[in-house]
Amino acid sequence: MATILNKFERRSVSATTTPAGVYTVPYQKAGVIISALASNLTNSPQTVTASISGSTAGSDISTPFTIVQNFTISPNDTYNIVVTKLVLKSNESFIIQSGNSNAVNLTLSVLETANT
Repeated sequence: MATILNKFERRSVSATTTPAGVYTVPYQKAGVIISALASNLTNSPQTVTASISGSTAGSDISTPFTIVQNFTISPNDTYNIVVTKLVLKSNESFIIQSGNSNAVNLTLSVLETANT
């Protein structure tokens, strides 16, 4: 059976006050984060922290690496956390956390590729 070279994936979660993995790159693949839309669902400012981490041999990221920390999203607004492409290696994860549970939704768009 032929291996699929490129595949688009989307993950959507409601962020909580505990850091949570939204997407983990499968073994022997790479993931290109195209966008990470964080939407404030409330009428007050909300904060969001996003990071990446991984356990791949040779990975540059042995502990979580922060992309944005306590970034404030205006009431009822949306912000793209990833303003350019972000490449994740095999077994690396995109992690999200918000200041208040269920106040921020995150939608992650990823191009998953076996062409590493």
